[in-house]
Amino acid sequence: MNRTQLVASLTDTLGDKKVATSAVDALLEAVQTTVAAGEKVSLFGFGVFEKVDRPARRARNPATGEPIELDESSVPRFRPGAAFKAAVNAGQPTAAAVSPARKAGAGGASATTPEPAAAKEPAPSSKAKKSPAKQAGDKKASDKNSKKGTKKDKKR
Repeated sequence: MNRTQLVASLTDTLGDKKVATSAVDALLEAVQTTVAAGEKVSLFGFGVFEKVDRPARRARNPATGEPIELDESSVPRFRPGAAFKAAVNAGQPTAAAVSPARKAGAGGASATTPEPAAAKEPAPSSKAKKSPAKQAGDKKASDKNSKKGTKKDKKR
């Protein structure tokens, strides 16, 4: 998605292309000026934009192989938030990414109760009884293993 497509997407939500364009411009300008000033921009559920300083270092020109000196520089860095990562892994936005739960009161309890995670079925234990077909297959496998063991012993 490029800037024009983002504006078109916001136009569907906001109803006016002029408003959507000014919203995108204002957001980008605010993030750029704040990060350029050395401050973090933290958007809960989305991520953190920050300025990172790189020290001066020696590098190599890939065309000639000659060493060159690089001055120290500052670069912007983005670290995605947990809800953003979850949305990318799921392939679609999650409820937490769209509208994060708001904290209620000084206790810090969330306004909505979290849903319990789906319980996983326990893995079958090694002591579980096997069907007769599997028992026969296991006997053949153990016979093969025992034969291999005897051949190795004979070679020694």
